[in-house]
Amino acid sequence: MAGTRRYTMPTPFEALRFISLVDEDDKHIKLERITREYYETQFVDDPDSESQPTHYFRESDDYILHPTPDKVRTLVIGYWGIFSNLSSSNTAPEMPQVWHEILLYGAIRRGWLRYNDFVRAQYWEALQMRALANIKPTQAKEEADSRLSGIDIPVELMKYP
Repeated sequence: MAGTRRYTMPTPFEALRFISLVDEDDKHIKLERITREYYETQFVDDPDSESQPTHYFRESDDYILHPTPDKVRTLVIGYWGIFSNLSSSNTAPEMPQVWHEILLYGAIRRGWLRYNDFVRAQYWEALQMRALANIKPTQAKEEADSRLSGIDIPVELMKYP
């Protein structure tokens, strides 16, 4: 929408993969992800500064476009979705979705312990520990292809001999 910069995701999600703008020729132009700090140094609250967005950043379950769109634009959004919950009432447990599987492994392990089957309990504990070791924080997933992922290389190190 023209003049609107903040948008809420329509569905629960784990991490944003990309946001692309569809131009007049149906070409997809990938928006660059920026940080909140960078946005704050660039944002101008003036209708004259509105134009085609080139950047975005994520804040909670929202994404903010920069610059603010000057007219109605079409966006394509890629994200890691949440496909299932452990709850039969369609309400997710109060924890990130990535922990659901780990919680399930622990519950199965406890069940085997209750039956005094220590071999099977040990198997499920090993699966749980492996899953724990492979967890990627949401921020890491979103920064996987970002050129602005927080790495600051001093200019002196970039010179070739």
